[in-house]
Amino acid sequence: MSDGYCRTMENDMGRLYGYLNGEDTHNRQYDSCNAGDYIAEKERFLARYPYLKSFQDEIDHLLSTTIDPVTRLEILCILITAKLSDMRDVFKEVMLLVDKVKSVQGIE
Repeated sequence: MSDGYCRTMENDMGRLYGYLNGEDTHNRQYDSCNAGDYIAEKERFLARYPYLKSFQDEIDHLLSTTIDPVTRLEILCILITAKLSDMRDVFKEVMLLVDKVKSVQGIE
């Protein structure tokens, strides 16, 4: 793994597209990576960004009993949407604070 990733997104998306269209994608050879490579990459990522560990634990917990790839994607979409909503709320709060500071300082 020269760049730390086993497959390109194009290959992963192609495999997902094939699965959703009923193709047998298990016989395709994209590369020789295994789950251990992905787990090691995840651990390196979490070592760099430890504040994301609790979010990863939540993801792992929710996906631990889900085998269906479509359901797994739906769960991930829900989690990401919730995080984006949280970020939006924070940005709204920041903008309100900026407006208050501007009004106190007389800046428009």
